[in-house]
Amino acid sequence: MGEEFVQAYLDGLKARGTIREYHWASQDNAVAPFDFWVENPDSRTLLDVKATAGRFERNLHISVPELQAMLNEPTAYVIYRVYEMSDGSAKLRVSGSMKEFARMILNVLRELPNGVQSDGIGVSPSTLQFGAEIPLSLLDEEQPA
Repeated sequence: MGEEFVQAYLDGLKARGTIREYHWASQDNAVAPFDFWVENPDSRTLLDVKATAGRFERNLHISVPELQAMLNEPTAYVIYRVYEMSDGSAKLRVSGSMKEFARMILNVLRELPNGVQSDGIGVSPSTLQFGAEIPLSLLDEEQPA
């Protein structure tokens, strides 16, 4: 559901010319390490949607493949935290670049004892840098514009 809110938000950015194009990558490939890529006028950004019906402060899960993409992709990688989702409305906060965070966490995971693996981590959003809150809404497609 969070991806639908982000899609509507990106549609609005595209209509206003703020972004050139976007693609919902995880809709085509469920195991993609990000949900969308966004073409800005001068760059490309990968974004991963982390959604909850609850409050912003709820922990989010980041998989090891997501951490690896955050570190290794040459483009910016950010998290779109969608929260307080309800009947057609939600809130959004966008993280800063996740590259250095991923580097730090992957270094820690490399130090696990032989035979011990992790498939991901739980993260409190308060440990990451996020921008201001953005209200989101889904337009009822059956209503006249």
